[in-house]
Amino acid sequence: MAILPKIVSNFNENDATTIRDYSENGNDGTGSGITIAASPSTGNEATFNAATDQIDYGNITFLNGAAEMTLALNLTINTTTGDLFILNKTDLIVVNYNYTTGFITMQLFVNSGTATVTAALVIDTAYDVTFTYSSGSLKVYVDGTEIDEDTTETGVIANTDYDLLIGSSTGDGDSAFFKLNEIKLDDDEATQANINAWIAEPNGVYTDSGVDAGFVVGDVIGTNFGGDGEVLTGIVSWVD
Repeated sequence: MAILPKIVSNFNENDATTIRDYSENGNDGTGSGITIAASPSTGNEATFNAATDQIDYGNITFLNGAAEMTLALNLTINTTTGDLFILNKTDLIVVNYNYTTGFITMQLFVNSGTATVTAALVIDTAYDVTFTYSSGSLKVYVDGTEIDEDTTETGVIANTDYDLLIGSSTGDGDSAFFKLNEIKLDDDEATQANINAWIAEPNGVYTDSGVDAGFVVGDVIGTNFGGDGEVLTGIVSWVD
């Protein structure tokens, strides 16, 4: 079953201040201190420079009390030091990268406690990292392969009023040094087929880029058909 995430950002609007949510759920983010540039993989990417730069999506509430979730990141970790934030919604979800151990870690706060999964990521390498939670099972996939699972905690996801932040966590710590090509977040569990499809057909593909236009639900498509420099975009909501 295809899922349509409730936040989809890929930075192809080339705006470092207003970060578009292409899911059309109105979850636009506000960028601060980030830079946007062409990505060596697909479209554009946002760069976080291991300081106070961040994207603030505000107090998104669709994960509060949810029984399932998916967080998908296409990212590249760059060199610095410390144990620094990639994503944080305090007391609900925290993703860090530890430059000493070389591991990305996700903590998810649920009824019975805090579930934790980790995966090794090599510096300066692009990865598709996907975290899923359902039925007391928190998993992390790297490039479509399941790496770690925590089944020690159960229940629905916690309920908090903090903002969802990519990069630095105000009052808690600095941003990791990384490049983010896209992010998807949803209150449903992605299947292996969903994860594979997202990797094979990344969001943000321009239709005039020469990339095969075989799309899945949740893909963002764009065109400069009019030739006036304005890119028109849409998100795929049905595939037959």
